[in-house]
Amino acid sequence: MPTVFSLTVGSNSAVSLQSSQPIFPTKTDNLMLGFARFENGFALTDYKTTCTYQDFFPMVGAVSLASGTLVLEEDFVLDNPLDVLSCGIIDGNSSFACEFPRALLGTTLLTSGVSPTGTFDRITFRNYNLIDITSTDWNVSDDYLAVGTILTTTPPLGLYYFDGATLTLTQSWSAGIMVNCTRWNPKKNFLATVGGPGAGTNDDMQMFKFNVATGSLTRTSSANYGTAGVDSAMAVAWHPSGTYLVVGTTVSTNQLFAYSFSSQTGLATQSDAKTIGTAQPVSRGALSFAPGGNLFAVGVAGAVANPQLYVYGFKGGKMTQRTSLNIGTAASVFAVDWSPTGTYIAIGTDGVLANGVQIYAYDPVANTLTQKITLPQTLVNAVAWNKTGQFLVVGYTSALTGPNLKVYYFDKNQNTLTDMGPLHVPGGLLALAQNTVRWSHNNHYKNYFAAGDLGGNLAIYGYRLLDRLIFVDTKVIFNSDVTFNLPVQFQGDCTISGRGNKFDAIDDGKIVVRPDSTLTFEDVEFHNLRNSNLICMTDAASIVLKNSILTVANDYTFSRGSILFTQDSAICGTTKFIYTTRLASTIDSNSVLYLGYGMTFSYATRGTNKNLIVMTDPTSTLYMDGSTLYSTRTGLQLSTGSLILDNAVTLSSGARFPAEGISLKSDLIVDLLAGANVQLFGNIRVD
Repeated sequence: MPTVFSLTVGSNSAVSLQSSQPIFPTKTDNLMLGFARFENGFALTDYKTTCTYQDFFPMVGAVSLASGTLVLEEDFVLDNPLDVLSCGIIDGNSSFACEFPRALLGTTLLTSGVSPTGTFDRITFRNYNLIDITSTDWNVSDDYLAVGTILTTTPPLGLYYFDGATLTLTQSWSAGIMVNCTRWNPKKNFLATVGGPGAGTNDDMQMFKFNVATGSLTRTSSANYGTAGVDSAMAVAWHPSGTYLVVGTTVSTNQLFAYSFSSQTGLATQSDAKTIGTAQPVSRGALSFAPGGNLFAVGVAGAVANPQLYVYGFKGGKMTQRTSLNIGTAASVFAVDWSPTGTYIAIGTDGVLANGVQIYAYDPVANTLTQKITLPQTLVNAVAWNKTGQFLVVGYTSALTGPNLKVYYFDKNQNTLTDMGPLHVPGGLLALAQNTVRWSHNNHYKNYFAAGDLGGNLAIYGYRLLDRLIFVDTKVIFNSDVTFNLPVQFQGDCTISGRGNKFDAIDDGKIVVRPDSTLTFEDVEFHNLRNSNLICMTDAASIVLKNSILTVANDYTFSRGSILFTQDSAICGTTKFIYTTRLASTIDSNSVLYLGYGMTFSYATRGTNKNLIVMTDPTSTLYMDGSTLYSTRTGLQLSTGSLILDNAVTLSSGARFPAEGISLKSDLIVDLLAGANVQLFGNIRVD
């Protein structure tokens, strides 16, 4: 195998012109030296590539970070024409800036309008000497994987701890029956497993509580269906709340059973039962809830002239058929997954009487299913959407071009599925039928999916999405209005310097502040702020608003972290800024927080602290201009600084008792401007 050397471009003593795009190899000591003039950009090879940037000249052309890392030892200045092909990590070393052009050619800097480039890494692979892995699923924290098989002589259910690199068997259960489907509760470490045919104590549905601290697995509930030793449970799906679940069976009377679930007792209590069509048996694992939980889809075995895909409404544990679809005479639907976007349902079929992969759009008003995509491939046993609904992994049963495991990029605007390319697999093992594929819940930088096949082979793949930009200890400078529609994450101590320009995040665009990090907005207007497009990952993250404006387009909830308002800052718009975090936010000395006309600031912290809006000293000012200040029953106390009331101002409290009201302390300076009109609702007092 040839040796790969790192690449150094440019010189620290002589100017050089780089007319072609250099591609830096998979090394960590690549260099761009001071006097290199790049006219066609540069490219990193992959996520393992690191390049140190020491250049003095602006960068022009196509930039492809490919999920790799660019370490700055000079300011990274970009100039037109600029084309960001793929993203990665830019590390500013706590001293350097990434500066974008004065006039971007077009309004959108990053776009997901084409299939993103990404890499799939096989993280671990193991053959468990099992016949037929039938089901896999990740627990809510993605550190345990449940694996079900058809074996009854050895434990058909195993729990494996996953540390990001390897799988370790933690617990197993000899259920006495094959496992057809296993699913974790989306909120707690409870596991529902269905199989069959059960007899005696070997029930078709079994519920387990998993104790992470001790590694123990305890059965808490069970059920048997139809004739013991004959009928089987084939599929199970949890309601997103974790308080209900639905089981699909092959029973000749009722094929669907709904349960309410108590996480206190671990008991599942039947709440409803339904017959599907002409008593059609549910396919293995072919049951999936819509993200809101008010709908679910189920796939069944084919019968002449009968539907094979059904959509049910779900409310309070009761099931109501909404619509159904015949995908082909006597065809079968073997796999179903409802996209987390709420619109699309992916199905896998027998591939003979109907196309193997199909995607339908469900209209909840008209109760219709409209076909969007078909792939005329072979039989499909498994389909699974990733958390964003951008990627669909499909498990096929027989030989394709490449392994029987495919990942597709789904473009909802063009209604296309794009094959992301071959996976790295060990020696043809994935030529076997793939029975199960499940994505992890994690939706940050790297996430996983597990795949199991007919021969007992279990593989876990990690996916790095290249179109995700991460700044580390960097000052990001914008010289024009900028629109992002892909996530941008900030780690360490970072600044967005807008120089008076607008910043907008549309579609999938968002600003994410990572744990133990601070992001400062400096001289910028964050336009169209709405839920989820500006978030602190945890409470160990914070935002500084410095001479900047947050313009709220829809009701926005600030639920984690804290904000420092310094110099002149504003929250504007005609909707609500809802403050629910448990941490205090501060109006700095000699600083003003301006609440614009029509804006409602809602103090609705999840805790009991009334003092989470802190004014540093009398020079800290809250300026209300035609805006509303509302407090829930938690109550709100303002003290130390100044409160200016201008135009039509409303103070409103949801308090039932005086202690829950809005309290204006005696050391708070209240300035009522001429022409101001103040309306008071609820318990407002001066202490």
